[in-house]
Amino acid sequence: MLGRIFNGSGKPIDNGPPILPEAYLDISGSSINPSERTYPEEMIQTGISTIDVMNSIAR
Repeated sequence: MLGRIFNGSGKPIDNGPPILPEAYLDISGSSINPSERTYPEEMIQTGISTIDVMNSIAR
């Protein structure tokens, strides 16, 4: 896929050969129960205050 050009849907638009997958994987996994998740205690700080205020990225 390196060097290829794709549209927003992931289809090649560079007139090259079609991309043939080696295998198909199911992307719909089981959902996570929110009440059983562990609470994030350590937040990642980027050092940029405008990003840190709006993001809640946890380790």
